[in-house]
Amino acid sequence: MVSVVAIATCAYFYCVSKHWLALQLIGWTLNILVVVAVYVMPESPVYLYDKKEWFMLRESLNTIARFNRSKQFSGTFVNEADSSEIAETDNPGLSALVKDKGLLRNLVILVAVWVGSSFNYYLINFALKYSLGDIYLNTFVSATSELPATLLAGLLYHHMGIRFTLVFLFTLAIVGSLALTVISVDNV
Repeated sequence: MVSVVAIATCAYFYCVSKHWLALQLIGWTLNILVVVAVYVMPESPVYLYDKKEWFMLRESLNTIARFNRSKQFSGTFVNEADSSEIAETDNPGLSALVKDKGLLRNLVILVAVWVGSSFNYYLINFALKYSLGDIYLNTFVSATSELPATLLAGLLYHHMGIRFTLVFLFTLAIVGSLALTVISVDNV
């Protein structure tokens, strides 16, 4: 979705107008719609069930039922009778994460993947201003290349799994970064 917005914005600035106020008003309107939608959206029933928030769960299900014009829920839940006995393991906290070496390792790997992905993604956008040619056209081409890349990543993840996808795409990023480093900046 980010690439679609970047493509539309570049096309607007390149072909329609250099005035940014219309796009700012669209963004402002969308932000207001998101705030209203999130405010009226009920909490996830699965989350409330896991937290054993029975009253809120019932309210959430009834809100969804009203929206779907279905019958209201008035029964009890399977584990509702045990609500007074909430075990400490239901909310282990940060100390349990640090003690569990497997969870800690996965968290460190997840943070590394997130930092690497974010760094690469935003570095490309910053580097575009140093490329020769029109900034709008360069950004348009960059954003357009994101669409098939995102689809490829999704297909690879679905068919090959997360490990292969991450290794393959980060290796591709390394090769691309080396190519950008070795090739002259003046090369169009």
